[in-house]
Amino acid sequence: MQKYNIKVVPISLMYDRIFDSGLFAKEILSGKFEDMNVFELLKTVYKMPAGKIGKIFVKYHDPIDINQYVRERQAQ
Repeated sequence: MQKYNIKVVPISLMYDRIFDSGLFAKEILSGKFEDMNVFELLKTVYKMPAGKIGKIFVKYHDPIDINQYVRERQAQ
């Protein structure tokens, strides 16, 4: 018996300007790539001067029912 019905909605954030170019250049030169989490991304965007961000695109994908996902994986 399930206690909660949890669904996760995958979201894609895309932007048309490379505002983390300093980090990008550092990663290419060092060969070490770091993931940027949502909080670091928002902090970087917030610090940018107005009008310098460009366009931000948000795409929502179909919700994933966690209970169904687990049931399908257990059946395999």
